[in-house]
Amino acid sequence: MGSSDGDRDPTVTVTLDRAFARLADVGKSLNEETNNLAAAIQAVDEKLVKLNLGLLCWITIDKAAGIHLGYGQHNKQWGLLARHGDDTWRLLSAPRYIRIRAVAAFPELLEHLTRAATAMVGRTQLATTMAREFLAAIEQETP
Repeated sequence: MGSSDGDRDPTVTVTLDRAFARLADVGKSLNEETNNLAAAIQAVDEKLVKLNLGLLCWITIDKAAGIHLGYGQHNKQWGLLARHGDDTWRLLSAPRYIRIRAVAAFPELLEHLTRAATAMVGRTQLATTMAREFLAAIEQETP
């Protein structure tokens, strides 16, 4: 037999109403804090992009889960990146739990970027020297 509204325990309804109201409040706070985090990440991202490094760099932030934080170009845009398994996103588009974990790894990423940029300076200087030597050699051979 079906139950009618008169058969419902009113305490269950009140308990569910209160639980949902608490969840709605927490959800609002969670979304506000996520927006604050996104603004902070975006500011960091913009500062890095302005450096015009042109480098791709990845660090592992959770080896067991396969979560990585990086900097590079994705979909023709430079900036902070996140990778989990086969999925790669701009960090701001990554799932919330990845964005939260990634922030703690920013100092390590900056260290890796600094080392990569320093190495690139050395390789670029060597390549420039080689190109100039090549140019000098072919200019001597040309009448």
